[in-house]
Amino acid sequence: MRIPFSSLRYTDRNPQTWRSMLYRIYPHEFWYQMLSTTWPRGVDCWVCRSNPLHGLINLPSGGSLVVAPYVSERRSADPETGLGSSLASPDNHVGLGADVKWAPGGAT
Repeated sequence: MRIPFSSLRYTDRNPQTWRSMLYRIYPHEFWYQMLSTTWPRGVDCWVCRSNPLHGLINLPSGGSLVVAPYVSERRSADPETGLGSSLASPDNHVGLGADVKWAPGGAT
């Protein structure tokens, strides 16, 4: 798993301590749940069970502007006369756009 630092928000302090918990559900013959920490029965606090990551230093500053362009296409066609007939000329609809994330002041 890879999580880019530009998608996270954090301070510029050194060193930093983060908390993490990795959780995966693997449905196969049985329902397997894999966690990176212990999970006793009856515990309801997820944050309390997370693992500390100590000593994170000199992390890159997150980008204050992230742009993700995209292209999409939709094609639709209807029968010319009724059931079992050939399709009329399809209509193509192309969409262009971008998702923009702006964080004033950079990573905070």
